[in-house]
Amino acid sequence: QFNTVIIEEGVQSIGEFAFLARSAYSIVIANSVEKYSPWAFAWSELISITNLNPIPVKISRDVFVTVDIAACTLKVPRNSVALYKRTDVWREFYILDLDGNEVEIDTELEDGSLLIYPNPSAGSCRVVIPEIFLGEPLLTLSIYDLSGVLLQQITVPKGNEEIIVDLELKAQGVYVVVMSNGEKSRKGKIMFE
Repeated sequence: QFNTVIIEEGVQSIGEFAFLARSAYSIVIANSVEKYSPWAFAWSELISITNLNPIPVKISRDVFVTVDIAACTLKVPRNSVALYKRTDVWREFYILDLDGNEVEIDTELEDGSLLIYPNPSAGSCRVVIPEIFLGEPLLTLSIYDLSGVLLQQITVPKGNEEIIVDLELKAQGVYVVVMSNGEKSRKGKIMFE
């Protein structure tokens, strides 16, 4: 049997060598953690991580020096599984939802369509800009209802990897989100609550 370490809500960073050479353990990381220092889990026998943050914090590979990431389970909120599976370092873990279930990822996400989170959303959401559009000077993001009526359109600022969209939708339901540079486009769906 291994121990479980709980990083309480309110803690914002995990420092260097915080879990250095710790024997077999699992860890629960609060939503409030925003920074992982290099070597935080170095040379430790990390078995599993439960990360309560719905948005993966960008980290470097040296946070987990010598940890066998592929053999380590990462549990995250169900609506965040696709996002973690597309984020450097985190995607190397065996990713499950918080209940320990595997989550089928919409195959549309794998062909370069838009990644939108949180999804469903009640007010604002983030849209990850696909690699083919990074650095594009003239990008627009359009939101349509299912009958094709344009409800909202914004210009995407150049140089961002993702944008925050304040949804100006009136009714609950599913909407189509399209990012385009005039020649190519990528689509996604947002559930508005």
